[in-house]
Amino acid sequence: MGAAAGGLIGGLTAAGLSADEAETYAEGVRRGGTLVTVRADESRAERVLSILDQAGSIDLDQRAEGWRAQGWTGGTIGPAADDRGTGAGR
Repeated sequence: MGAAAGGLIGGLTAAGLSADEAETYAEGVRRGGTLVTVRADESRAERVLSILDQAGSIDLDQRAEGWRAQGWTGGTIGPAADDRGTGAGR
């Protein structure tokens, strides 16, 4: 799993996420979550977010807070990670 997580982190940072963001997403996958990425024009971003919300996407900021409360010391995601204010975990 470690090598797979390393590959995922590398792929996410190559796609433009910070190392902390990528580490947080990789932790979600390590814990059994599914990561869905979408490449779309900005004009479709709200529609994409709506579809993901309807499908039950989680707020990764909140989920990572819970992990940290349990002792996890990995990456962080915050407002700077998503300037639209929709939550980077969506």
